[in-house]
Amino acid sequence: MQANGRPEGDVAAEEAKEGKRVPPGPADRLARLVVVAACAAVFAANAAWIVAETRPPHWDMGRHLWNSLVYQAYAENGRIGDALLAYLYYPPLVYWVAVPFYALLGTSVEAAVAGNVVWLTLLAAATYGLGRSLAGPGAGALAVLFVLGSPMMVTQLKEFQLDAPLAAMVAAALLALVRSRGLAARGPSLLFGLASGLGMLVKWTFCLFLVAPAAWELVRAVRLDRAEGGRARTVNAALAAAVALPLGGYWYARNLPFLRADAAHSASVAAVAEGDPQVLSLASMLWYAGNFVGNQSHLVPALAAVAGLGWVLADGQRRRRAAPLLWMAAGSYGLLTCVPNKDARYTLPLVVGAGVLAAAWVASLRPLPRRVATAALSGWCAVSFVAISFGIPGLPARVELPGVRIGPHPVVVFAQRGYIIGPPSGEDWRLEAIFRDVAADPSPGKDLWYVGDDTLWFNGWAMAWYEAFYPVRVTSAHALEPAGDRERASFLAIRATTTPPAPDGFEPFRTYPLPDGGQVSVFRRRP
Repeated sequence: MQANGRPEGDVAAEEAKEGKRVPPGPADRLARLVVVAACAAVFAANAAWIVAETRPPHWDMGRHLWNSLVYQAYAENGRIGDALLAYLYYPPLVYWVAVPFYALLGTSVEAAVAGNVVWLTLLAAATYGLGRSLAGPGAGALAVLFVLGSPMMVTQLKEFQLDAPLAAMVAAALLALVRSRGLAARGPSLLFGLASGLGMLVKWTFCLFLVAPAAWELVRAVRLDRAEGGRARTVNAALAAAVALPLGGYWYARNLPFLRADAAHSASVAAVAEGDPQVLSLASMLWYAGNFVGNQSHLVPALAAVAGLGWVLADGQRRRRAAPLLWMAAGSYGLLTCVPNKDARYTLPLVVGAGVLAAAWVASLRPLPRRVATAALSGWCAVSFVAISFGIPGLPARVELPGVRIGPHPVVVFAQRGYIIGPPSGEDWRLEAIFRDVAADPSPGKDLWYVGDDTLWFNGWAMAWYEAFYPVRVTSAHALEPAGDRERASFLAIRATTTPPAPDGFEPFRTYPLPDGGQVSVFRRRP
């Protein structure tokens, strides 16, 4: 594509250098149409997927859903102070966004996931802006297709989680930083402060992605101010901080003691329980690189991202233009590698940087190779999205490079499943049926005591979610309020491979077969 008679990359470079926007041309309009169409298609597909999926919320999603109900209650009761300062381990912004969707659509998993349209739109717009700033509108559109077709992003936008919103806020903050032209432009500098403050209210790891590019730009701004005998950039940096710190800092100032204690405990316990590699070991340093090829992306898009990285590093001017992206990637990778607990989702914002670099490299090719590479990469991302979302008969379920691993992760060429989820499962784990049946029973008591394993699709957080919709109180070793007396329970649920005998004082109520071959036997206290 060309814009106003000049190659896209030249237009992007001119804008970055002169700090002005070239009026949108045909290439811009076409690229934006592609982005809008992609977002609409992703949202429609995700809506169809969440309606068809029958499994209950898994651990993390169940916890976030339950947290969102707390904020919904605050909003309905006018408890603004609690809505702003309440501590439920995670910051509140994603939960705030869900509350209006509950009001519009009713309180449900579907309504919570519908709120992802906010993060999908922001993610696509910011990714497009980053790609356009580096290599023109065609690169911006291709970067969006890369990100939305990334296997882990495909799945995260179908769930109520924090990591896709985190990626969107990181992309938005980076775009504002790029458009600030080294903090020389006041408007984008203030937007960077706004995005930074809001990003910290999505998840505390936001700062790990922005600290390196922000520090680099700040040092550069101070040096340029000194060289030019001015102070405009330094003032803009201070103004950005004045926006970010109170906006994102009030929640942390109130809750930092709780957060520090919980984070330290969770990180150490989870790292040991999951067998994560020791910090600073080779296995630790390779963990997220292998995760990128094994979970977040797959081999073909990863190779395009590596080509884009090489293309940027080979030229000084391109390195300067891409510096915020490069510092984001290098800084966050190094910092997260030093965190004992590792998880496949933690580095999801790196997909944005990978998509922009891959698209910029494709845009740099000669016309015929560029068209072929654009079609191939776009097609690959579209096939990946459809395969992970709904499955494609005739294609293999999973293809790996035999015997090749990066750290603990295999190198995945193609897979019809993303991180945790794939096509709608059709599995019925009977959790809601248990709540519904107990609630409908004429027995006066509705205290349910659960005995059994806490697993991915049958867990205490999902129980807490369903508890909000039925007059049933659950108590178990994994429940949010474990205090209780089993002797006072009116129902007893036991998860096992076979039906156990009725405990003393109880009689059989119902038995629910589970997809894993086990069952849950519910007993009712005898009158």
